[in-house]
Amino acid sequence: MVRAVKITACGDVKGVGYRRFVWRIAKALDLKGYVENLIGVPCVEIYAEGDDACIEKFKEKISLNKIYEINSLTIVEDRPKNIYSDFMIVKCLDEVL
Repeated sequence: MVRAVKITACGDVKGVGYRRFVWRIAKALDLKGYVENLIGVPCVEIYAEGDDACIEKFKEKISLNKIYEINSLTIVEDRPKNIYSDFMIVKCLDEVL
């Protein structure tokens, strides 16, 4: 069964490799979706979809992170969109310019 979660991680998550950390875990678990910086706040948004067991492992690995300083982690179940063929890091406009 395909499940989806939307995760907001806030803290020291920008410019420190956190999106790449999330991307590696998602790719290893064959999840689809994205991770992106949220503008104006020290947070990233993660959308991930995949089979139930992989979503549970993903949530566990993100929650048990000991590398990055996360002040709050909000995990909300979402409806699978089934529009992603891969997991990607979304670049912000200020990173592109």
